[in-house]
Amino acid sequence: MDQFLFLLLKQDKFYKNMKNRIENDIKNILLIIPSLDRGGTENICKTLFLELSNNINRNIKLVILKKNRNNDFYNDINKELKKNIIFLNSKNWINIFFDFINLINKYKFNHILCFNAETAFIINIIKII
Repeated sequence: MDQFLFLLLKQDKFYKNMKNRIENDIKNILLIIPSLDRGGTENICKTLFLELSNNINRNIKLVILKKNRNNDFYNDINKELKKNIIFLNSKNWINIFFDFINLINKYKFNHILCFNAETAFIINIIKII
């Protein structure tokens, strides 16, 4: 029984350390997704955006490459969180590349999470430059 309590206390201490680390290390987070239509990746991105925005007091931005705003997710979200959603109007990857450079320089993101391979490739190139 004592070992069980020790493990619980150790796990609780680990959780508190991780929470403190997350709260101190993560300042600006950027989530990038091609669209917010229906799909598994979109649902994961929506859930991450909502949970991080509501539970961690950090600057969290969501960049959507398609400019279609007529979907259930965008219509159901509150006005405060809509301010953190950025729609890119660019249609080619060169303009998107420069839009990302401007965003990264403006907000100084600590962590960038991409939900498709193309944007991950562009972000890696920007990080190298």
